[in-house]
Amino acid sequence: MNLQNFRVETRMNGEPVTSLVDTGATSAIITPETAERVGARISQDNVTVETMNGNTSTLGTAEGIKLNIGGETKTIDALVMDSKEDVLGRNCLKKFDAKIDTKNSTLVIEEKRTASQAFTDEERVEIRKDKTEIHKKKKREEAKCAEVEKLLKENSKALAQHDFDLGKTKLVECEINTTGAPIRSLPFGLTKDKEDFLKTQIEQLLEKNLIEKVQFSNWSSPVVIIEKQITKKMRLCVDYRRVNEQTTDEVYPIPTVNDLLNEVREAKYFSTIDIIKGYWQVPMSQAHKEKTTFVTKFGTYKWNVMPFGLKNAPMTFQRLMDGVLSPARHRFALVYIDDIIVYSKTKQEHKEHLGVILKLLKDANLKINREKCTFMRSEVTFLGHNVTEKGVSPLVDKVEAIWKMPAPKNAKQVRAFNGLVNYYRDYLPSLSTLSLPLYDLTKKSARFQWDEKCQKNFDEIKKRLKEDIVLARPDYIKPFVVHTDASDEGMGAILSQIDR
Repeated sequence: MNLQNFRVETRMNGEPVTSLVDTGATSAIITPETAERVGARISQDNVTVETMNGNTSTLGTAEGIKLNIGGETKTIDALVMDSKEDVLGRNCLKKFDAKIDTKNSTLVIEEKRTASQAFTDEERVEIRKDKTEIHKKKKREEAKCAEVEKLLKENSKALAQHDFDLGKTKLVECEINTTGAPIRSLPFGLTKDKEDFLKTQIEQLLEKNLIEKVQFSNWSSPVVIIEKQITKKMRLCVDYRRVNEQTTDEVYPIPTVNDLLNEVREAKYFSTIDIIKGYWQVPMSQAHKEKTTFVTKFGTYKWNVMPFGLKNAPMTFQRLMDGVLSPARHRFALVYIDDIIVYSKTKQEHKEHLGVILKLLKDANLKINREKCTFMRSEVTFLGHNVTEKGVSPLVDKVEAIWKMPAPKNAKQVRAFNGLVNYYRDYLPSLSTLSLPLYDLTKKSARFQWDEKCQKNFDEIKKRLKEDIVLARPDYIKPFVVHTDASDEGMGAILSQIDR
């Protein structure tokens, strides 16, 4: 086994990550892309290190990552840098008391004698405890992969081959119905690096016929370039706020996350499907293209496809997806805008259900991002929740991020904390009462004063969120029990079932 090519399959904050084992590295290293994908919390303190080729690199530190190897989980810190791949350094090997067995190509963890088989670029990785289990699991995985690959091959027209390999549905068009006079704005000023990025983006969008240049338009909106915090990747956005103010609301319901999660009943197999750049697969109505016009120092352009930022875009796309998946919705598939979950009781059912969904997408001329899809799993992540046969629970990395939040120092930070916690309110009994002193601090007339009660309730909310809570799905055949309670400060109710 070539130790320079020694990799194992791990999980970081529950997400699968293939990592290079490097005994020459003092610390674990993850790429900015991995840091964003696993929801790593990056410290503000930067560290400068020297690489083997003598170059120096300024990094951040991803703190408190839950690293799982061979079924064992430990908490580690990792440096974030522009590396070719993710690396397990000596700090990880020491944490797991792990040793490299070159003869059997395994990374052995002494505590429970578990091992992760290493692999090269051409090999697969298997987590094992003995040779019999390796063989059985390998056969199961190979069979499952073969079935998925067959389905994907049969519906290959639904698979995007690259970021700009987009479908173009004919089922809906994006319209912008407005009242009032046309809106015209001047371009915003941009820094040199953002101008260079904008120019490149415009060239790509023109080449793919997603936008077209215009000589004159009665409408124009400015461009803003958004930079992601961890990866520093930039994204072109158009500021349509003034257009949205004049846009008539499209009345179409967007499902709530709770309603969707409650429908996934008695399922054991799950798949999640992501529509690649979904909005860009919806054409603009010819009569309404002018209202998407955006102005830059490089010229004026309008969109041929539905852009991000329009107030009715989510409703338009939800309406499209509800129509496309109507034969499967509420039976074995659910959709929230561009995120789809497929759920089934048996493996055979799931295979059939996946085939139906892929064909429906193919027939609608919509394409998916395979890299962001997961197929035939017993556990998946969907809309910020962990979904299994037993029920739903909050994501570990999201809980860790809330747990590590320091006490707020102003009303804005209190609002940010309340917003994050409120997303997981169903897991937190008495949240309304506990949050009351925190919400009082966000009132316009309130003077910010973080007292002992605020700190106590703040700590209690984080403590309760840290508890291992799984919400079971309702069984509509069994009777429900309603528990209610009230006080001078709040009231609440819990809907429950016996043995659920």
